[in-house]
Amino acid sequence: FATPMKSAIYTYHFRRYLGRNLTRAEAAVIGPLEKMRIRGLERRLLVVDPPGVDTRGILCAYVEYLRKKVNPHSDILIMTQNKDVSVYTAKRLSTPDTATYAATGHRPENIRGLTYDTALLFDIQDYGVCSPAREDNDFHRVATAVFPVISSNPNSLLILHARADVPHLYRWPGLKEYTDPSLAPPDVPIKKPDPTVPIIIPLKLKETERPWSEGFSPRSEAALPPHPRPL
Repeated sequence: FATPMKSAIYTYHFRRYLGRNLTRAEAAVIGPLEKMRIRGLERRLLVVDPPGVDTRGILCAYVEYLRKKVNPHSDILIMTQNKDVSVYTAKRLSTPDTATYAATGHRPENIRGLTYDTALLFDIQDYGVCSPAREDNDFHRVATAVFPVISSNPNSLLILHARADVPHLYRWPGLKEYTDPSLAPPDVPIKKPDPTVPIIIPLKLKETERPWSEGFSPRSEAALPPHPRPL
């Protein structure tokens, strides 16, 4: 996978926006996301935080960066296990000219009919009966409410986030259908190289016959300044 030097190149603009360097755990997530974006690859990932690591804050900061510097017209969905947390997070990311929706993993059907370019689903292990960790789970309710919209958008970002000390999280009963480590893009690590950094696993979403989401039109991402060296 990418060397620390290459990862630093990919995160250059985000670090300048943030005003600080990234921790190893943060770089392990943002580096692949930016590399995939720059290369035009689909960004549909499961991010698994090991004990003692919490990437929810840096993922929110990354989405804020994308909205302000890359795709200012993007609409965002925030889903957590608690409506109050979702509303609080959505308000922090809201802007006057875009929509930022708050939802809960306990009632995912409430978002049907909405359109959005970015979806952050935090703490999916705590979604009650919809938790993919349960043997008898209803995670398909989350998938059918969120995935058909986000998967049809060429500039979209979909992140499933979990915090759990569970090996091979992609084998959780509710995730088996949507994860396939063999589909990882080049240089995106699958196996955990270090127990102190998150695991990143690509999502395998079913093909949909739907066109782009209603109300969505393809947009060219705003041009960023050149990187400090060739990619």
